[in-house]
Amino acid sequence: MEQKLQEFHEAIVEKNLEAFKEILKKDPKILDRIKVGCFIHTPLHVAAYHGHLEFVIEILKKSPGLVEVLDSRRWSPLHLASAQGHLAIVQELVSKNRDMCTSLDGDARTPLHLASMKGKKEVLDKLFEESLCSPHALMNAKDVAGNTILHLAVRNKEFKVVDYLLKKIEIVEKTENRIKAVNAVNNYGYTAYDMIVMEIGENTEEIKATFRKVKAMKAKDLSQGAWLSKKRDILMVVASLIATMAFQAGLNPPGGFWPDNTPSHRAGEAIMAYNYPNTYPYFIRANTTGFVASVSTILLLITGWPFKKKFFMWLLVVIMWVTITSIAFTYAFSIVVVSPKKQREPLSNTIVVGAIVWCSVMVSLLIAHTIRIINWWLKTKKGIHVWPEIKNFFNSCRQVTNSGNGEDHQMELIGQGQQQSRVNTNSVNGDHSNV
Repeated sequence: MEQKLQEFHEAIVEKNLEAFKEILKKDPKILDRIKVGCFIHTPLHVAAYHGHLEFVIEILKKSPGLVEVLDSRRWSPLHLASAQGHLAIVQELVSKNRDMCTSLDGDARTPLHLASMKGKKEVLDKLFEESLCSPHALMNAKDVAGNTILHLAVRNKEFKVVDYLLKKIEIVEKTENRIKAVNAVNNYGYTAYDMIVMEIGENTEEIKATFRKVKAMKAKDLSQGAWLSKKRDILMVVASLIATMAFQAGLNPPGGFWPDNTPSHRAGEAIMAYNYPNTYPYFIRANTTGFVASVSTILLLITGWPFKKKFFMWLLVVIMWVTITSIAFTYAFSIVVVSPKKQREPLSNTIVVGAIVWCSVMVSLLIAHTIRIINWWLKTKKGIHVWPEIKNFFNSCRQVTNSGNGEDHQMELIGQGQQQSRVNTNSVNGDHSNV
């Protein structure tokens, strides 16, 4: 059997169709035995690899089931034909079984992965056309390393295939699916855009522009987007709660309302406005500030402003700081109003201390937040890395200090040496005089 199979393969490699047919004539069941046997590869694999279309057609006539048989690497004949770019053979194999377009080899790669790696654009187009799966599923299929067909095309610098895939993503995919397809992350934490950004050369600039056109992102920006989405949800909840509190405090101020009409007041007016004429305006201003700021935050989040940018989210966080501070002052004014007179003075002192501490914390956060924004702006817009520069500055200062200390120590040693030399000289002179 092994010898016959060897002759079979030699006939295919040498394109000896007569010898091929002669073997089939002598042993018509040889292909069926190959299909169920354990062999490194089948004659269909050999014909598909070498691009011998007539042999592929003859084999499929006799045994169409061979199209599904995998070799020792779990490659199907379609994998080999796709990698070699034999378009006619690919078409012939796919016509027998379209499911083989998504067949996985030992590295979990489909024929599309191999065609993409080898830059076979026409083969890719045919596989997309004939596959039973959607283009979205084919684009997102990953091998054992998490690479999609776009990852592999970029890695192998097959830029014509990259351009073809990006244009196909732009045309076929909806916006949400397009973003997912082009921004898939492999097991090493890279998107295809991360990989193309690492490439240097004039030929890559046009491809990079095409990537940006379909909203390609770096992996770190994707994780930042998830962080921003979570932060946006938190801000929505907090803003809604504060708006509810401020609305309730405005309609039901501490102390309640006058129940009747008198010459000095009317029914429904706030008692606090008459009993505490100096405090009431501050209460209203603080409460209104908190209500307006929280409602504005809700409106901005709902209207879909470009809050995927970190700067806008930081801006919203600052607005929420103002909102929370306003509500804190509203609480302080309310507590003073409802407290008995004999406890009001010590309570006022406590509130003043609390307000000072609160304002100090807010100012500290604001300064830290501002420094962080400035550092981000300098890093992204100007290419200046502030913290490494500061670290280098302090290191240089330390080196200068250490060198100064070293020189002082050296001078001290020299002085000690000179003093010892003088002592020795005086001792010798004394000995000479004694002699």
